[in-house]
Order: sequence, then C-alpha cells, then structure tokens
Amino acid sequence: MKILKTWIEKLDIILSILIVLDISFLTASFLLDLNTTYINFMLLFDTTLCWILIVSFIFKLLNSDDRKAYMRENYLDFLASIPMDLVLLPFSSLHISLINIVILVRFLRLLLLFKESYKYVKKFFKATSFDKVVALFIVIVVGSTFALEYFDPAIPNLYYSLWFVFQTITTVGFGDVIPESPVGQLIALGLLMVGVLMFSIFTASFAYLFNEKVFREENEDFHEKINTVRENLAENKERVEEIRQSTLSTSEEIAEVKEKLNKSEENIKNLEERIDYLIDMIEKKE
Repeated sequence: MKILKTWIEKLDIILSILIVLDISFLTASFLLDLNTTYINFMLLFDTTLCWILIVSFIFKLLNSDDRKAYMRENYLDFLASIPMDLVLLPFSSLHISLINIVILVRFLRLLLLFKESYKYVKKFFKATSFDKVVALFIVIVVGSTFALEYFDPAIPNLYYSLWFVFQTITTVGFGDVIPESPVGQLIALGLLMVGVLMFSIFTASFAYLFNEKVFREENEDFHEKINTVRENLAENKERVEEIRQSTLSTSEEIAEVKEKLNKSEENIKNLEERIDYLIDMIEKKE
C-alpha cells in the first residue's frame, strides 16, 4: 500500500507537468498563427494526455476505499480529461459553440492542474511555514511599490515602480529604472537584501522538506526493521517455551520410566526371593 501511494504521488507530479505543457500548447494554438504541423502536434499531445488522465482517473477510482465518494469529489477531473477535440469533431460546423465548449474544458483542466498542485503546495507550506514568508514578501512588494512611486521622482507611475521592485528583488537589475532620491535608494537596498533572503529561505525550505522526507522514510524503514526483530523475538520466545514445555514433558516421561524401572527391579527381587524360597523348600523335602 505504501509503494502504491508513493507511485500515485509521482504520477500526479508527472501529470501536473504534462498539463502545464498542454495548457501552454493550447493557449499558443489560440493566440498565435501557427502552421498545420504544429497544430496537429498539439492536438496529438492533448489527445494522448487526455487518455493518460482517463486511465489515471480509473486507476485511482478502482484503488480508492470509497468509490462513490471519490467519484462525487473528483467528477470534474473526469470531465477535464475528455478529449473534446475528438468528441466534437463530427459537429465541427457549429464553430462558435465548439470553441466555447473547448474553452470550458480547457478551464476545467486548468482547475485540475491547480487542484493537483495545491495539495503539494499546502503540504510544503505546512511543513516549512513558508506561507508566512510569502505573506511578508507580498506586503513588502506592495508597500515598496507604493513608497517608491510616492517618494521618488524618477519613478513616474506604479507600473514602473512595480517593475523596478521585481527586477531588484530578483537581483536582475536591467538599469532602465533607477531611483534618484535617498529614500528610493534605501528602499532599493532593502529590496535587494529581501530578494537574497527570500530565495535563500526558499532554497532552505526545499532542502528541509527533502531531507525531512528522506529522514522520515529512513525512520519508517528503521521502525519496520525493529518491528520485524520484535516479531522474530516473539516467535523465538514461543519456540523456546515450546521446547521448554517439551523438555519438561520429556523429563516427566523419563521420571515415569525410572519409576517403572524401579518397580520392575523390586518385582524382580521379590520374584528371586520366592524362587529361592521354593528351591529351599524343594531341597528340604528331598
């Protein structure tokens, strides 16, 4: 059961990556003027992914404890997995309606991606408390954006202010927007430090989560080995007890045999005495 759960988690990660690629391809097919070769490749990729998602859904449904509850909670996953390009192909004349339906299915698939990703993000936040860092990061970004736009004359509007905040935090620094006021330069210095700390904390959190998973698996294996040793000790104890009981039973049997032998020796002695007595009587008569 543990191996199956681990395999399903790895499958969900792979499917999430494939869904991201699929949504990117389909978005490009709607927005860009692509040739027929690229469009056919995207449709083939989308259809293949749909069948993989359907097989994954059926597999999870068959291995769930409560199939009705799983179907009730995850029916949108099944709808998002339907290859609408093939289903709606016979109705291609209804062009506008088909586009709306396809867009709806793509939206459902996007929800499926968020759903698959959310549980991992939630697990990451719960294990590392990184959600508090993200909240603080958002407050710093918003506050710095408004502060730079208000205090620095070299930044004309909020768009340029936000652009400068992000390129400073990511330590890119294109140099197209440069604060001139002391307050703006101080904020830029603070943003630079926040960016370095943010990515350091992010990397450390991932390392902690990975190490915690490795240690947890090793701990589980260690406890499994301990339980196995305990079971073996219990079995050996039972066997020793059986051997002891068997030894006691054998000792009792040996004692009984000795007692019978002693009685037999006494009987033999009595018999010898009687024989001697008879011999004496016979000799006297003669």
